[in-house]
Order: sequence, then C-alpha cells, then structure tokens
Amino acid sequence: MVTDMTINLFPTRPAKFPLMLLVILSVIFNGCSSKLLTSVDYQDSLYQHSIGSPEKALEKFPEEEKGYFITTLEKAYLRLLTGRPDNKPLLDLVDSIDQRIRYQGSREVKSLFYAETAEGYYASEHEIVWLHLLLSWGFSLEKEYEKACIEARKASHLLSAPWSHEGHFDDAMLRIFLGGLWTMCGSWEDALVAFRKAYQLSPKSVWLQELIDLEEPPKHLFIVLGGIGPDPYWNPDAELNVMRGFRQVGFKAYGQKSDLTLADQSGHEIQMHLSPGSAYWYQRHFERDNAIHELIVDSHYTGRAAGSVTMETAKMAASYALGTAIIVGSVVLGGIVIYLAVQAESGELAAVGAGIILAGAQKGFDVMAETTEDSLQTIKEDLNAAETYRFVRFLPEYLWTGWSNSEIQMTSIVPVDPTITLVNPMISQGTTVTLTAFTPDTDIDENPYTFSNLQWKKWQNEAFTYLSDETNFASWDKIRNSIAQLLQLANSDSYGIRVHAGDETHRVKVESTSMTATIEGGLFREEPGYQLDLDRKELAVDRAARNELVKIRPSDLIIGIYNQINRQIHYLKNN
Repeated sequence: MVTDMTINLFPTRPAKFPLMLLVILSVIFNGCSSKLLTSVDYQDSLYQHSIGSPEKALEKFPEEEKGYFITTLEKAYLRLLTGRPDNKPLLDLVDSIDQRIRYQGSREVKSLFYAETAEGYYASEHEIVWLHLLLSWGFSLEKEYEKACIEARKASHLLSAPWSHEGHFDDAMLRIFLGGLWTMCGSWEDALVAFRKAYQLSPKSVWLQELIDLEEPPKHLFIVLGGIGPDPYWNPDAELNVMRGFRQVGFKAYGQKSDLTLADQSGHEIQMHLSPGSAYWYQRHFERDNAIHELIVDSHYTGRAAGSVTMETAKMAASYALGTAIIVGSVVLGGIVIYLAVQAESGELAAVGAGIILAGAQKGFDVMAETTEDSLQTIKEDLNAAETYRFVRFLPEYLWTGWSNSEIQMTSIVPVDPTITLVNPMISQGTTVTLTAFTPDTDIDENPYTFSNLQWKKWQNEAFTYLSDETNFASWDKIRNSIAQLLQLANSDSYGIRVHAGDETHRVKVESTSMTATIEGGLFREEPGYQLDLDRKELAVDRAARNELVKIRPSDLIIGIYNQINRQIHYLKNN
C-alpha cells in the first residue's frame, strides 16, 4: 500500500557550524524568512488540475498565502469549476483593489493600469479583469443575475477605458468569455458588443461573425475552457542590465488546442470554435513588472542573488574549515596511535592508526565536496527567477465557443472525442442556456505535473512489486527476519546503518516495524527523508526525498539496505 506524500517528515539536520557564523548569517538574512509560494509548492495541486480534478486540486492547494490576492483568485476559479462558487473572498478583494488601481505610462508598454494589493503584489491587468469575470460567473450560478451583470460591466469598463490612444490592455479571449457571461446574466446586446470587440481584436476568428449576425440570442450558447495555465521557466539572457537578463522568465503552455465537438444524447452535434490564446497575458505581465517597478524589482533580485551567493559561500567556507579540521584531527589522532603502536611493536594498533587517518581524511573531503555541491545547487535555484515568479496560476489558456437553436438534451452534453473529458458542466438559465465546462486538454507525456507524479507512482509500484515477491533477493519477510536478527544481536530496539545508493548516502534507522532514512548532504542542508512501515507496508516520503529516490532503481535501494543489514549481522556475530 502506498500512502500520500508526507512533507517535512523529518526535522532539519542539526547545524554543524560555529555559533559566530550562525549569528553573522542571521544578521545578513534578517527579515527574509516570510514564506511566499513557489512553483514547487503548487506541484500537487497543479497535478490534480492537469488531470481534470478541480476538487482534488483544492484539497492539495498549498496552505500559505491565505487571503492573498493570488491564492484567492486561484481558489475561486477552481471552486467555480466544481460548480460551487464562493463570492465573498472575491468581494473582499474588490473593496481593496478598486481603491488601489493606478495608471502609469512607460516607454515599453505605453500606458497601463495596475493595482497594488495589500500584501504588496502588483496585480496584472488580466488578473484584475478576471476578478470581476469570476464574480459575474459566480453570481450567475447563484441566479443573482443583476449582480452578475454589474460585475460584467466592470470587466468591460476595465477592458474598454482608453487609458491612452495606444497601448491599453484588451484581449479577444477575455472578450469572448465576457460575451458568454453577458449571455448568462441575460444581456444579449452587451454580449454582442463583447463579441464584436473580440472580432476586431482577432479578425482571424471568422466564426465570430456568424455569432454577431444573429438577430436574437441562440437557444443554447456553449463555452468550454481549455488548458491548465502556463508553466514559467527560467530564460536568462545576457543584456546590458545583467540582473534584468538573469531574471528573464518565459512561459510554456501545455494545452493541445484540440478540435472539440459536443453532442447530446440524441446525437445532435454542436461544432465548437477555438478562441485566441492567453500567451499575451503573461508576456504583458512580465513587461508590467519591469514597467511598474523595474528599479525596485532589479534591486530585490540583485539583493536576493547577492545574499544567496554570500550565504552559500559562507557555507562552503565553513565546510572547508570543518573538513580541514577533521582531516588534521584524524592525522594527529592517527599519528598518536601509530606512535604508540611503534612503541608497543603492535602491527594491529598501527593498522588502527592508519585507518583513523584514512577515514578522517575521507570524511573531511566528503564534508567539503557535499557542501560545495549543495551550495552551488542552491545558488542556481535562487537565481532561477521562474521558481519564485508570482502570478495567478490555473487560468485557462483558451476556450471553445459554440451555439445551437435545436432542441438539446442539456444534461447529457459530452465531447464527441472520447479523449477529452469535460469537468462538471454547469448550466445557468439567463436569456439563453449557457453551459460552462473545463477540460485540461494536455498531453500526459509533455505535461510536467503529470509526468513527475507518474514517474513517482511508477517508482512506488516497482518498489512494492519487488518487496511483495518472495522469490526476490529481498522481500518484506526477508527484511523483517534480518532486522529481528540484527536487533537481537545488538540487544537494542534500533540500529543505525549507512547505505550508498546512486550518488547519495542514506542514513537508515532500523527498528522492528519500520525503517526511517535521511539522505545525507553537506552542511546546513535540510536532509530529505522517507519512512517504510514494515507492518502496514506503507511508504511515507517528503517531496525532496521523492526527487532523489526516482533517480535510483527501487530494487537497487532495497537490496542495498538488505545487504547492509546482513553485513552488520555478520559483524556482530564475529565481534
């Protein structure tokens, strides 16, 4: 049996550096401990979203940043996909955001509006528009159509107001969705205005002309949201402004933009038309960061980069000092033992002295090498601007629109293509019936969220399949029997062993019913951990350990632990 991941299963490794160094580093990084969400924190929730499960995406949603602008919008969108809107958190945001909207011109973006949130995040244009779109959607689902129309009008105003003669924000996809919301709340005239504007913005979407030419609203208007939102990636670029180049971020979308046709139970088909995509939002989002606060953003990034290099350099220096001390200490101690061995003419004692020198030297070099590797990796991660780039995730990458005047079985609408699954199709009764639904429309082999989770599930399945086969070299029963023998010989309830697996060393605490392990690293590293329950046949593992374990064949790790247990049994029997 495989349990869900357990994050932070093991405490941070005890510090191994001088107290004065700790004080210096604490002063350097005083005030930098506030926790903001990063890409890694979203992985489990985005995985559920990418397989079309908004309910579980909400269950796995990270706990930090409660009540903040970003997470409030993200959770509101997921709740709407489940058909259970919660408008209050959004209304609370509106009260503060509307008072904070500002206008700013820039050489790059010409003119834009922006809003600084209470927590200091500069919400982008499309995010402010989505705030009102989500409220309009939620009010329509609650059949409060007047309120829904008010929010639609606010979104329309934000998209239409001429902040300048050129450069203000408008978007065809948002306009099409807005047209659907106008239809939901019962205003076809406003819907036509939105569709006409979308057509002006995207003349290639010729299907919009057919919709605009309708004198009356169709009996049924369908909107299906597609895609899971882009994934930011680090895209450093050498520029005159070095820091600007290093914090360059790009966005990769994983939506397939599939052809979509809906059909009801009678077989009547509704052709769906694809809208333009959302890539423009995120590129503009990045440009907005530069335009609004470029000097402060650069200084923050420079400070973070400098701080990271300073801290990691200090860690490496401390590791070199400790490693050198271990080497020197082992040479001195080993030399004393060898001197005594010479005096006593004892070859065995001399061998012990030589062993102390060799073991100490190896340990010292290991401390230096491991800490250097960890620190260089940490610097790389800290410089990776994509990991900490802040924006609203989960939003759709595009949408499909279709309509029909036929009699349709609304409760049985399904995609003609069986590879596309609609999540919780929702029906709202306005002037016409509008069905709003969602499909991830992603390729599992390319989607990073599904790939990492499938990779881990495959590792788990291989590990448990191997342990469950009694004909294998190591199995549940064989490991339990060897552990019982080891603990009996050691006359103890637990026994510690070290196992080399792949490029890592695992410290394993063996007990009668479980094995608890941490993966060694350099100084100051919070060590990844995992635990195997031998009675329940369950595995609990933190996220960092999961990333390390998938690099090793499960059978190699299991056999390595089993062999080391048996070596210790042999040692205890003969000593």
